[in-house]
Amino acid sequence: MRGGHYAQAEPLLRTLQQQHPELIGPYLNLGIVYMHMDRGGDAEKMLRGAVERKPDNARAYELLGVAYREQGRFEDARAAYEQALKTDPGLIEVYLNLGILYDLYLQDATRALEYYERYQTLANKRDETVDLWITDLKQRMPVATGARP
Repeated sequence: MRGGHYAQAEPLLRTLQQQHPELIGPYLNLGIVYMHMDRGGDAEKMLRGAVERKPDNARAYELLGVAYREQGRFEDARAAYEQALKTDPGLIEVYLNLGILYDLYLQDATRALEYYERYQTLANKRDETVDLWITDLKQRMPVATGARP
């Protein structure tokens, strides 16, 4: 998998999954493999299997959210990401993914900014790309003038 040999990794992971259906690792890794192979339905199936086996695994919910987002299922992605945060509020990748979801797909700049800033606060190192996204969002957001309609 690390070398990007997803087609070669798939049968090995499938065998491991069949030999040890109680483990979630093969389900997670197959989900990742299928996402890289543009097999969203298969990725979702594997990631749902991981969640069913270990419902307290935040990473499984986070990856399931990514799979949903890639399929255009944005509300399902939001729900999966929120479940990941309920399970582990320290999984910082979820804040980034929620920022991306709200920014690009749900068109909610306020929420996107909130999640991007939370991500930057929790990260050990500032992400320059996310800093640019934050700046861009702030420039696009309407300024409150105090005027009443």
